[in-house]
Formats: sequence, structure tokens, C-alpha cells
Amino acid sequence: MNQKFFYLTGFLLAAVCGAVCTYFTKKFAIKNNIVNNPNPIVSQHKKPIAYLGGAGVFFGFLLSYLLTHLTFIKDFLTNEKIKNRVQPEDLLICGLAFLTLGIYDDLKVLKPLRKFILQFLITIFCVWFGIRSEIFHNKIFDFIFSVFWILTIINAVNFTDVCDGLVSSISIIIFLLCGLFLPHSNLLCFIIAGSVVGFFVFNSPRASIFLGDGGSHLLGFFIAAFTLKCTRDMNVLDGILWLVFISGIFLFELIFITSIRIKKGKPWWKGSPDHFSLRLQKAGYTRWQIILGVTIITAVIVIFGCKMKIINISYKLISALLFIIISAICWKYLLKWEVEK
Repeated sequence: MNQKFFYLTGFLLAAVCGAVCTYFTKKFAIKNNIVNNPNPIVSQHKKPIAYLGGAGVFFGFLLSYLLTHLTFIKDFLTNEKIKNRVQPEDLLICGLAFLTLGIYDDLKVLKPLRKFILQFLITIFCVWFGIRSEIFHNKIFDFIFSVFWILTIINAVNFTDVCDGLVSSISIIIFLLCGLFLPHSNLLCFIIAGSVVGFFVFNSPRASIFLGDGGSHLLGFFIAAFTLKCTRDMNVLDGILWLVFISGIFLFELIFITSIRIKKGKPWWKGSPDHFSLRLQKAGYTRWQIILGVTIITAVIVIFGCKMKIINISYKLISALLFIIISAICWKYLLKWEVEK
């Protein structure tokens, strides 16, 4: 079978599965009053919105993977490139654990320390299970770094998820472009991207369902796990640059909002309207304009990340310097727009 047709079919099938699963998840959430009431700190909606969007993404991914696997079983069994990809089973098992934790937090609202401890324990299991980098060629260093990276990205994605469709659109671009530029993982990337596209139909402004902590934990883990596994044939410099570029928007949000809260004398883990997307709305941009602008920036830095291995050292350093300079310019611009509670 033509590989392009194979990947396109997987993507479209995943998009349909993601939309169907999200639709029924939304119905279930509304029926059982699993909703997000208007937030006085980060106010984006005036009426309750269904939670459990992460469950829609997860089951869309699971269903589309099974259908693709069963439909094209010969291709899975005979194509060596497909067999050597990042294993979906790893993502499903560990992703389900993070999804469950996030949904539990949505329902019960865990205290920050308890939530972090549970994140840490699940992360330890995932790294032990095989979700880790090998860029340091030292089991202890790679283990510690992998734990750090998964925890960082999960919480960075969670911090970013305050604007309709923002996290889902960034995730779609990340996995679509990685699918196009990384031949060892394109089927998996297209299936993940497709399942998120199906969710985005309901999550785009104005959203009728949110990712919730369950969804942000799930997508954060998917991104962290995928980026870590892709470092296995990279040296330290290429690996670090790859990780930073692919997750650049989320890392920017994490560092930006944490710094602002600390500067204001507030606990960095407590909610505040200092998110970059809210400041951009204060500056007069619509949610759709923010999504478009951020996805374009994401696309550019993800392409640089995917090409990191084949460009020479000088271009790598120039790319990193440009990333820092542009981030600093954006940082300074965002500080102009203070969002009141």
C-alpha cells in the first residue's frame, strides 16, 4: 500500500474517531454535571462548559489506532519502518494514568503538593516503563532528566490551557509536522494529530468542551514522551535543542507566568490571569487570532527542531540565539498588558 495513503487514512480516521468520541464525552459530562463553572480568576466563559475533553482525545486515539491496526494489519506486520516507531502501547498505558489523575483533579481539586506527588509517582513508573531519553548515555542521568522533562511539560501544557483551542491547536501542529518530517514516527503522529483535530471541532472558540486537567495531562505526556523517545539517536546538543524547540511555546508560558507570579510575590502554582494568551486578549486580539499566530510560531520552531540533526553547529547556535531574542521581545511586549481579575 502507498505509504502516503496509509498515513492520510490514519489521520482522517483518527479525526472522525476523535470527533465522535468527544461528542459522546461531552454529552456524558453535561448529563452528569461534570462541567467547568465560570472562573472568577481566569474568566473566559459565562456559562458552565463540559469537562472530560481529554477522555474524548484518548478514546479517539485508542479507537483510531485499533481500527488502523486491524484494517491495515499486513502493513503493520511487514513494514519494518512502522514496527520501529515509538510504540503506541507505551503512550496508551502511561497516558491513561495521567488522564485519570487529571480527571480526578478536575472532580476533586487536589492540593498542589498532593497533585505533584501523584504526578511524580506516575512519571517514575512511566520512565521505568521505558519512556526516557538516552542523550547522556548514562542510565542515572537519563532517568533523572526524563522524570524532570515529563513533569515540566505536563505542567507547562496545563498552565497554557486557559484559552479555547490553544493547547489543542499547538498539539495538532506539533504532531502533524513531526509526522511529516520524522519518517520513524509519522503514523503515530498522524493518529494523535487526527484525534486532537476531532476534539478541536468542539474546543475551538467558543468551546463547548474543555480539555480539563485530564486533557492537558494527557497531551502534555504525549508531547513529553514523544520528544524524549526521539532523542535516542541524538547527541546532547541536538537532543536539548530538539526538546526545547518542539515544546517552545509551552516552555515560554511556564517560565513567563512563573516569573511574573514570583515577582508579584504570589505562589507560582496558584492561578492568576497572567497567561500570555489572556494578555494578548487584553491587547485586543481575538482568540482565533491568537490561535493562528501561535500556531504559525509553533510551526516555524517545530520545523527548526525537526531539522536540528542535519544543520551544522553554527546554524544550530544561531537558531537558539534567535529563539531567545524573539522570546525576549515577546516577553517585553506582553508585560505591557496587565490583566485584572
